[in-house]
Amino acid sequence: MDLLILLCTVLGIIGSSFEDQDSVTQWPAALHAQEDQSVTIHCNFTHSASSSIYLQWYRQDPVERVKYILQRYKLSGVPEDGDKAPGVEDRFSSFLDAPNKYTYLNISGIKMRDSAVFYCALRPTVKESGLSC
Repeated sequence: MDLLILLCTVLGIIGSSFEDQDSVTQWPAALHAQEDQSVTIHCNFTHSASSSIYLQWYRQDPVERVKYILQRYKLSGVPEDGDKAPGVEDRFSSFLDAPNKYTYLNISGIKMRDSAVFYCALRPTVKESGLSC
């Protein structure tokens, strides 16, 4: 059975202080997969605020609010690191390539319940402002 994983591009979600140079561009626009396959959602970004970079991934199920999944971050002088929201399965993983301004979300062993709209975002974001789509 094919699954449809919907993706949405979010440009410049940075809370109340929008910078013209800050943006994210994610691709592909939509993915089709069969159960137990792996899928990867890509995201390029521009970030001008500081040397610290925080990239988060969110999902929105058809009848629920936007939910935080995980983040990757790079602080000045510190190796890349990240964290996940409580309850997020290990099937969800991400990588941040700060010098090339690129990140991805990988979902392995995809399940029907994974069908959702996924968002790549710069910090501060929905997680901090309480904004819902």
